[in-house]
Amino acid sequence: VTFLLNCFDVNSTVTYYRTSHEAVLLAWPSTTLTTNQKSICEVLLINQQYTATIRIGTQTFVSDVTTFEGGRLQLSVPCQDSTQCYYAQVKPFTIALFSLVFAKDNIEVSGTSGKYYTQIFNFLDCKNKVSGKLSIAAGQEKVQLTTAKYDWQKCYSTPNSDKVYMTVITPTATITTEQSLLNTYGLDAANRLDPINNINDFQLQCTDIADATKKATCVQMVTALISNDVATLTFKIQTEYRLQVDWSGTLQDYVANQTITMQTMSIDQEADLDCFQEATMYVLLDKVRTEVKPGAMVNCQATLDALKIDTTNMKYVMAANYDFSGFFYQREFAVNYTPGQMLVFSVDCSVMNTTSCPDTMNSFRTLAANATKTMYFKTYYDEEITLNQKVKLNIIANHIDVKSVAVYDDKLCMNLNSTIAAQVEISLTIGTKDFNFIVQVYYGVDTYCKVMETNIQDYSATKVYSSILDQYIDATPVEYFNTIKSNNIEWALFGGITVICVGLLVMMQKLQK
Repeated sequence: VTFLLNCFDVNSTVTYYRTSHEAVLLAWPSTTLTTNQKSICEVLLINQQYTATIRIGTQTFVSDVTTFEGGRLQLSVPCQDSTQCYYAQVKPFTIALFSLVFAKDNIEVSGTSGKYYTQIFNFLDCKNKVSGKLSIAAGQEKVQLTTAKYDWQKCYSTPNSDKVYMTVITPTATITTEQSLLNTYGLDAANRLDPINNINDFQLQCTDIADATKKATCVQMVTALISNDVATLTFKIQTEYRLQVDWSGTLQDYVANQTITMQTMSIDQEADLDCFQEATMYVLLDKVRTEVKPGAMVNCQATLDALKIDTTNMKYVMAANYDFSGFFYQREFAVNYTPGQMLVFSVDCSVMNTTSCPDTMNSFRTLAANATKTMYFKTYYDEEITLNQKVKLNIIANHIDVKSVAVYDDKLCMNLNSTIAAQVEISLTIGTKDFNFIVQVYYGVDTYCKVMETNIQDYSATKVYSSILDQYIDATPVEYFNTIKSNNIEWALFGGITVICVGLLVMMQKLQK
């Protein structure tokens, strides 16, 4: 049984692009949902995987598996059959149907786009290595797109004017401004033959916008982007140019607007801080331990001192693919950070915010080398973000986790959870004493004891630090079952004997009297 509903507004749009044979769905959350519908659209479906389908007449467009994030949806969907979806096949129709199918819970979000458009002159593959960079300094807010040439011939054009229309689209806003090839990008008439391929850095500087409403929207857009670590940033660059078009078998000159579309989900903050080198996540069976090494600290402290900060957070963002498709996980939490020191913290299943923690841990352990693995260091003041810095994240899948340690006079016992069966070397540190030995372990949870003279004199340590197979294990609780308790019993017994002796002495004195 499949549950059907529509989470989106009736004014959602579908745009067909003639040159790339793809459809782009732009949908806004519905404001008329019932309480039960909201619990599904805004809670249950978040971070779940879905496949999108758009139908225009007989033509079908199908997306790859994608993660649902909620909020405004913008999705580019390619044609299911690369030999179909031509302009003549979709032109006669005035509506488009769309659906998002969530296989896990048998839920289908479906609807009809309130608006359907076709766009003839659009280019999506002119640039590659597209990445975004943000500046959130007060009064200097800007969003920049850095690119490299890709398909030179496809995007070649000679504009008829100096005007460039830039549209920047984010999950929260859309803004269009007019720019100048000469004043904005330094291209005079002699160098204007191929402007798109000669410009690799496109930027929207909020202070350069004369319109007060658009300027405020630009600032809000930059602020929203810096707060959203998984967002799609789209730049559309539009210029006028002349081309010949086949109209009923006759080539005729036609002045059109060439639209170059560039998208990226790789968005960083412009500030290049050296607070951290890199982070290493040790994935255990029911928790992860993360170590973040300090950086060179040349400009870190000064940058942090210049900011207002009342909260410091770290956030994991991991996905099976670079475009965040397939397995996807994100989680943000507070940390205690001291600049220049190693930052170490653990997150267990109780705070992982996932319905199946073992499955999530296994997904962490099996992420491919080219998967998305990132941490973000964030600072806030009065719940407003003041810094968002990306940190490189490495993942090490631990084979064994130490759950607890018991210390006796003549042995050490450990409760281990293992994913392998092998002889392993174990190193334990209890207070100031180090222990090294080899144990045969088996798959699953079990207790292993190593016979040895422990000679523990200091019982103040409450945690054991261990390393197995050169993999660092999180701090583990320790219990002592040795002579300290025997001494307590001996002292209690000695106290009892003393009381008895004093009592007998008193009785003897009375008898003598």
